[in-house]
Formats: sequence, structure tokens, C-alpha cells
Amino acid sequence: MEVVYNNKTVVKQPLFYKVVYILIHTLWTVVGNVYDVITFYYKKILYFIYEYSNKCSKNPFQPVLRLKKIPNHLTVILGDEALSFQELANVVIWSLFTGINFISFFDHKGDFKQKEDSFREVVSKMMKDRDHVVWYDSKVSAYKNGFVGRKIHVKILTPNDGKPLIARAAEELVDLKKDISIELVDDFVKKHFEFPDPDLAIYCSRKCTTWGYPPWQLRLTEFINLERHTPFTQDIFIKLLYRYSKCEQRLGK
Repeated sequence: MEVVYNNKTVVKQPLFYKVVYILIHTLWTVVGNVYDVITFYYKKILYFIYEYSNKCSKNPFQPVLRLKKIPNHLTVILGDEALSFQELANVVIWSLFTGINFISFFDHKGDFKQKEDSFREVVSKMMKDRDHVVWYDSKVSAYKNGFVGRKIHVKILTPNDGKPLIARAAEELVDLKKDISIELVDDFVKKHFEFPDPDLAIYCSRKCTTWGYPPWQLRLTEFINLERHTPFTQDIFIKLLYRYSKCEQRLGK
């Protein structure tokens, strides 16, 4: 239907199309909510099944220890499908068992850093007597040696560890009246980042994006997406390590 308003022709949509649009939108919302509920309980059931199977297994990580390649630094990028504290704590313990030396978590919102103390408590309750977790704080370097037993270094990253860090490096080099070069910036970033460059990045998102992760460290990182329709279980973690071990890095060749 066309209506003339202020010498302009305006097309008015019939009521039928509006009703159809509302019905489709309502149906889509209901289907989405039902899917979320089913997925929630499906994940809960799978979680209990995996927990029971893990208790019956003596050492499920034994095959992983024989892999030719295990990441030295594993980083977890918390995107729009973040993991729970328990799942993240599991990743720390599993990494400790499989010989991964460094693990970091990047939260693009910065909320995880504020809850670090609570996260430490969850991890500490899962550790065994001869296991050690070295926590890194932005104010104090926490690199420590002398532990007896297994050890893993853990750090929580925020957006301030990304591009702003590179900007600070440039500012300090200018203040020192030095010519800015890639080598000097690289030395500055490595000094403040403390960890080696990540070998494997697990990103929790449907989008293939780094979510603002510190870009300077990602030139040789292998990215693997974590599907969130199932809980992040021990078996999935092992499969991710198997996928990484089969990756061939040609380094531009």
C-alpha cells in the first residue's frame, strides 16, 4: 500500500507481513531457548560420565607423554564462550600432568584478572602434595626455581598486555633517546611479558579472532578452536594436544 506524505510516497507494509515477522521471531526465540536448555543438561550428563570414567582410569595422560611435540606454552583465549572456573582449573592441572611448562589465560574483558584470587583457591584444592603452581603477577616477577616435583607457571593476561604494551615500549625507547628498532621493541616486550611465545592457543569462540591478544607473541602460534557444545573434558584436552602434535610448521618455507 502506498501513502503520499509531505509530497513523498511511503510504502506501508500490510499487517499480514508484520504478523508473520512476529511469529517467525517468536518461534526462533523459543527454539533457541529450548536448544540452550537441552545443551546445558547434555553437557551436565557428559560431564558426570567423563568424571566417572576418569576415576576408573589409572593414568589417561600416559599416551600424551609419548607425543613427539607438546606445547611449552599453552594459552587459552576466553572469547564470547568463556569457560567456568572449574574447567579452567582443570586445564592447569592437566597441563601440569602432561609436561606443559607455561599456561596463560587471556580475557579480553579483564574480569578474570579481578577474580584471580578465587581462581587460585580452586586450583590449589586440586593440586597434589608434590605439585607446584608458580603464579605471575604484573607487579612482581614470580620466576622461581628449586621446587621438587612437577611445576607449572601460570599467568592471567589482559588487554593491557597487548597493543598498549607495545606503545609503552616505544615511549620508553623515545625517552631513552634510542633509535626504535624491532630488536629493541622485542627485548622490551619479552622482558615485560615474561613468558615464552605461546606454541598453542585454544580460543573459546565461534569467531576466528584473537580478541585483542598480545599480537607480538603470536607469529608462530598454532590456533585451535574449542567447540562449546560439549563440556571441556579431559578427553577433549588430550585430543587437542594430539592435533597440535600433528601440526607441521613450515616457518614460511
